[in-house]
Amino acid sequence: SAHGGNSGLEFFADMRELQASHGQGLAADLVIVATTSSVRFNLASEAIERFHPARIVFEKFLFPRRSEYALMQQMLDARQIEAWVHCSRNEAPGYHAIRALVAKRAGPVHMTVTGGRFALASNAIHFLALYNHLTGVRAISADSSGLKEADAGNRREGYCELTGDLLVRYSDGGTLTITDHGTEALPVTISITAPDIAVTVDERG
Repeated sequence: SAHGGNSGLEFFADMRELQASHGQGLAADLVIVATTSSVRFNLASEAIERFHPARIVFEKFLFPRRSEYALMQQMLDARQIEAWVHCSRNEAPGYHAIRALVAKRAGPVHMTVTGGRFALASNAIHFLALYNHLTGVRAISADSSGLKEADAGNRREGYCELTGDLLVRYSDGGTLTITDHGTEALPVTISITAPDIAVTVDERG
């Protein structure tokens, strides 16, 4: 283990090392699980069993297996653990301003996200969460027929990546379209339209 000098922080190579240092009764206020998705379920489950956290933050996307979602939900509910998934756009001041604007809309919101090689499979969750944050409307269907496996693959071994189009429809007639052109790296641009509203966000700053 490495210690954080005057900061009071301590760093440990694994959970067993931490538990050995602080005892079996250690209870965590917060656990952050920022591993790759293939091992996240097992490591999060172990952290919950060892440290009985009151809160937990997961990196996206959560798990590669559908069964793990229900199992984790059961675990969190049984222990009354508050949980969040890291989708930081929801807290950006600019999107708070857009949310206030969208709240005055007179009809459904249509949002398009376009770019190239921005890791659609990994990052689509950010835009799904953002749409929900802006509108509060429930998704009713998703059409993935326009997606294909990316020629360039994924930067992490053992993972795949996707390019093409993902279309999500919402209960009030709104839509979210996420497009990764895949041929080259292109900045992400987000267009948000509704009756009397038209906003374009260039995330390059």
